[in-house]
Amino acid sequence: MTDLQVPIRVEDGDGVRCVILNRPDKLNAMTEPMYDRITELLIDAALSTSISCVVITGTGRAFSTGRDVGHLLAQPRTDDGRRHGSIPSIEELAQFPKPLLCAVNGMAVGFGATLPLHCDLVIASSEARFRFPFAEMGLAGESASSVTLPLRVGYQQAARLLLTCDWVDAAEAVSLGLVLKAVAPEDLMPMTLELARRIARMPADAVQGTKKLLLASKIEDVRTAFAREVESYARLLGGPANRAAIQAFATARHAKGKKVDE
Repeated sequence: MTDLQVPIRVEDGDGVRCVILNRPDKLNAMTEPMYDRITELLIDAALSTSISCVVITGTGRAFSTGRDVGHLLAQPRTDDGRRHGSIPSIEELAQFPKPLLCAVNGMAVGFGATLPLHCDLVIASSEARFRFPFAEMGLAGESASSVTLPLRVGYQQAARLLLTCDWVDAAEAVSLGLVLKAVAPEDLMPMTLELARRIARMPADAVQGTKKLLLASKIEDVRTAFAREVESYARLLGGPANRAAIQAFATARHAKGKKVDE
């Protein structure tokens, strides 16, 4: 399998680990093995003495459009006795003990929009767009977004984004505080990596001590919210509204593909 076929690529250097969502033909839609790989890479980075900072980004025109709809109703694997899928991945993101940066290169939908909320610093391409489409999909929020989004943008803006499923472009994302800054696409990775390298050059004990203090201000609320969301998600997933939304999405995608073939 070549690097172009690996759904999650990893590049380490200068104390920085870059985790790259690499399924551009599917807009970096997340599958269970992709969640598992993110979990593995975060755990490894947390334990590594050579990795001081992690950057997450994507390839193609999307950062991530969230869960792959074709995998949405799939049951987690239990054959090896390990926990799989999004839940352990989100738990690791929420408690990651080192600086976590996100370079949002394009569309960020669903998990693609909630993942950056667990990052300490978020830089976006001027072409990036964000959307939290859970209500439209017959679901409630996920990834502790019922806490992390209000913390980032305030209660009323969080309510608007979660209840209306509105798109947010890069400029509005900056004005809301959803991201730190928006830059030209060609500047996204150079700027984010330079910021990550600056942090990586700081004394490791001080940086990790600072991250620990920042996490302490919110981690219990995040864990409690995530537990509530997992319960709500399990109740709504596969329900009439969710199945209708998935079917509508599949029908639209099929019609689009047929039109292209013609």
